[in-house]
Amino acid sequence: MTRELTLLSSKRPTAIAPASDLHIAHVQLRDLVICPRERGLVNYVTRNSVVEQDLYAPRSTPRSLFDVSFSPANLTSLEVFGGGATLFAAGGQEAELHLSLHHHSTRQRRTGALEWKFEDHLQASINNSILLTSLNLGRSNESSLEPRLAISNNDCSVKFFDIPMAVRGGATPKIRDVGSVRLNVAVNHSSISPDGTCLLSVGDSSKVFLHRIHGGARLSFSPISTLAVPPPDRNLLAHFSSSLTASFSTAFSRDGTKYAVASQEGVVCVWDVRSTKPLKIFQTDKSNTLSAIGNGMASGYLSDDPYEWTRGLSKAPGWSARNVKFGSGGGNGCGKEIMTFTEVCSLFFFLMAGNLMRPR
Repeated sequence: MTRELTLLSSKRPTAIAPASDLHIAHVQLRDLVICPRERGLVNYVTRNSVVEQDLYAPRSTPRSLFDVSFSPANLTSLEVFGGGATLFAAGGQEAELHLSLHHHSTRQRRTGALEWKFEDHLQASINNSILLTSLNLGRSNESSLEPRLAISNNDCSVKFFDIPMAVRGGATPKIRDVGSVRLNVAVNHSSISPDGTCLLSVGDSSKVFLHRIHGGARLSFSPISTLAVPPPDRNLLAHFSSSLTASFSTAFSRDGTKYAVASQEGVVCVWDVRSTKPLKIFQTDKSNTLSAIGNGMASGYLSDDPYEWTRGLSKAPGWSARNVKFGSGGGNGCGKEIMTFTEVCSLFFFLMAGNLMRPR
């Protein structure tokens, strides 16, 4: 057997930059840090603002990019105009939506001036997650004439909109509804396959929903399959109610051959797109539950009820997997992808996707 190349030269971070006034609006879903353009330059939410921070200059003051009229629960971005501008999108707890377009500055590694912004309250519930894509969905990986926005909402829907970019005379763009799909649970997160033909969604259950995307100007959806995240080891979870069963995050690998789901029960499951049987199952460490990070003066009692642990009445389950992402293998020549996932208690895991070959 050939020896695997070392992925990390050190487990210690190369730089630590103190963040300014972090605030998480949605206590269960956490997707508030992005790296839109260049490694080391990150954007994140601080209450009602989005700031930009250079991790290669950790003592520098974060630069404010734009303000919003609500506290964002999620944040994403998309490069447009051939990389000459960045489109930002943020969603809120009361179905608020923010869109803003920023042209790139001539200064290296900086987001430039605001071109326009758009805010609205949608006819929906909590915007649990949002994504932007330039793909002409339903028509392979061709580019779309306009960027498209997909919103996973607590009203059991995933709604799609076109974002008109040809705005003249300082006018504010108006998004156009281009289709939606309804599920039987509140939808927490969705991803689109790299070829733009498959929608992956999860919500307040163990179910994983796969839909084929059809159409061009108007989208329609047909079910491919409904899978389930395997249950965790129940030895430490027997006294918790079924409300702990939910999935928080989804991701396709960049080559489109795999997808992953992260769950509140601490299970991260990876599938090959050609099979309904899990390729690999990871479980977070539940042995440290009594030291799970709580909130304020939380007691030692663990609860799965967000009302209790967001008010300091108990500690949150410390084993939940909150976010899962795929990325490239970097410049180490190994030709593999990296999958990462995070837990509640400040734990972060790197995994080589090339090692996910044998199901558990």
